[in-house]
Amino acid sequence: MKQTKLLVMGHTGHGKSSLGNFILKKNVFSVSVNPNSETNETKGYSGTGDRSDILVIDTPSFNDSKGPESQREYMNQMVDYIKKEGEGLQAIVVVLNFNEDRFQKILK
Repeated sequence: MKQTKLLVMGHTGHGKSSLGNFILKKNVFSVSVNPNSETNETKGYSGTGDRSDILVIDTPSFNDSKGPESQREYMNQMVDYIKKEGEGLQAIVVVLNFNEDRFQKILK
């Protein structure tokens, strides 16, 4: 069975990790309600049961609370992780806050 690989991207606090947990039907990604980034490393988890054919890759935020110095490191980390998994991705899921009326510059 071929595995569907989903890369989840977006800004801090918009629900990337929560969405990953929802898709997999299990709580594998850490979730926080504070304004600081919870995800500091690109990680992927496979589902089980009826979700065993899905791999969700959670990523650090575009606007991480650690500042712009971490952006290059996080982007390299994402690329390395995707290469390691092989056969590319089937989808990139961009998580947006529906209360914001425009895309932030870094997302564009």
